[in-house]
Amino acid sequence: MQPQIFRQSGKWMIFILMIASLVCLDAIINTLADNRFGLSILIGVLIVLQVCMALFYQLTITVTEETVSFRMGIGLIGKSYRISDIESCNAVQNNLLLGLGIHYFMGGVLYNVSGRKAIELHFKNHRKVVRIGTDRPEEIAKLINLLINR
Repeated sequence: MQPQIFRQSGKWMIFILMIASLVCLDAIINTLADNRFGLSILIGVLIVLQVCMALFYQLTITVTEETVSFRMGIGLIGKSYRISDIESCNAVQNNLLLGLGIHYFMGGVLYNVSGRKAIELHFKNHRKVVRIGTDRPEEIAKLINLLINR
């Protein structure tokens, strides 16, 4: 089986971070002559916003015969799970409060860059679940469950 790759664009994450960056850039331009300390802080905030954009602009899920893996943005954040360790996979819809980014919630952790849809991985050896955001949860869950049951 060829690796199956599913990409989700972080449209809302990009939009929010771009607006925040433009507001920060405007504040930098208006602060240039006034206050060097304030300028330093604003430049630092702008750098943090740009790093966040690089880390969260997309989420890529890769499914092979042996693993389910994902990486966020430029690839610094990601994990890989062996199919043999996964008990089941379900398509789920996240609560609005779970939001975007990386969130711990009762029972597990969520990795998400856009929207409310996700897959939920249940493991054989522990009760914690992992949710990974995607635009195609039913398709991915079906594929993973086929690999688990082969």
